[in-house]
Amino acid sequence: MAPPHYLKEIRKQRNMTQSDLAELVGTTQETIQRLESGRRRLTYDWICKLADGLGVHPSEITEGPSKTQPHGDREIAILNTYRTLSEPDQRKFRTLLSLISKNPQPEEE
Repeated sequence: MAPPHYLKEIRKQRNMTQSDLAELVGTTQETIQRLESGRRRLTYDWICKLADGLGVHPSEITEGPSKTQPHGDREIAILNTYRTLSEPDQRKFRTLLSLISKNPQPEEE
């Protein structure tokens, strides 16, 4: 019986190996393998770590990939750039994005 999550599917959609994901979240390839196979319990903390490493919302790991895909080269470039950032820089990016979306500034002409 397959585990009741979408971790492996999402990782493969991003063309990542188990080792790639393990390095991003600070664990071993063996741990990722156990999480994917259901031999290790996928706790909320793991879901959050893995979601951050994969660049998805935690619910996508438990409920399946979002049906909304990036639109166009700009969004894909932003997502790819985000995935290359360090954890502290990803937090800064999310904070900046939050500030921008809550307080939109008019574009300069």
